[in-house]
Amino acid sequence: MAKDDAQRKRAMADFMRRLHLHYINEIVKRGASQNEFSLWLELPENTVSRVMRGSSMPSLETMIAIAKRGGPEVYDICGVPRLESEDPGVRELNELYFGLTPEERQALLKNAREIKNAKQDNPTLAPTSELVRA
Repeated sequence: MAKDDAQRKRAMADFMRRLHLHYINEIVKRGASQNEFSLWLELPENTVSRVMRGSSMPSLETMIAIAKRGGPEVYDICGVPRLESEDPGVRELNELYFGLTPEERQALLKNAREIKNAKQDNPTLAPTSELVRA
């Protein structure tokens, strides 16, 4: 595992532990199990457990769920650009992008640039299936 990945996992685990303490001290104001914490986050308990132990990084979907309760700091910790847009298409593109290999990302960006350039050259041109094909 790369050093950056290990550091991010540790940072994310620390963030989740702080969020759990916030939940206990500020939200429910009593002791709370990890199961209750998971329900509050609207995430499976095993997912929360793995992230809190630092054994895995959350997926983009999980980050979004955590950010709803814990704030956008989670994106910074995981090294993912913050999603400023509420547009579901932008969120989907972001999730798709981060699920690709570096080579696939480059191919996606190349196709997007080709579509943009074709539209700039001829603004009335609708994207064709040839331009959209991978």
